[in-house]
Amino acid sequence: MTSVETNRSDSPSDHKSRGMVVRTASSEDLPEVLRVQRAAFRRVALSFGVPETRLQPVTETLANLEQLLSGGVRTFVGVVPDGGRERVVGTVRATTRDDGIIEIGRLAVDDGFTRRGVATALMAALEGAFPATDRFELFTGADAVEPLALYARLGYRIFRREQFESWSMVWLGKERDGATATGSAPVD
Repeated sequence: MTSVETNRSDSPSDHKSRGMVVRTASSEDLPEVLRVQRAAFRRVALSFGVPETRLQPVTETLANLEQLLSGGVRTFVGVVPDGGRERVVGTVRATTRDDGIIEIGRLAVDDGFTRRGVATALMAALEGAFPATDRFELFTGADAVEPLALYARLGYRIFRREQFESWSMVWLGKERDGATATGSAPVD
């Protein structure tokens, strides 16, 4: 598969992976972002026995995504060619907190595109888009084996755990130089 060239100049850097281009999402991409996000987090809900309605990534609306985009939240998309148009096959978002840390959320890959490097490419593009940032943080389910393995490969380490009703969450962080915060634990 050849790489897709886009004519959008709002991308911090086009990251090509097996014909996929990662770029900053536009408002036109948001319906597809929502589709991919909902499908991916429905799979999460099913695998962990959590009602879909308990997961915000499933219940978010297009209006929510538009508000986030207009409020400065950066969403990245991985796109591939599909019948003369671009198909969104992955997405992730980044929020700059008041303390300068980039908070990563909603990493999602479309059905049929998992285990193809899409999530890795999205994370690399996101981190590359914030060269002045010293730290990135995110959270996921404590039992989410595949995401935890991905984050460990990318240098993220657990620094906090929290138990909820029927599941546990972990918070992970990564320093710009690849070192982890003092007191962090390796991903199990």
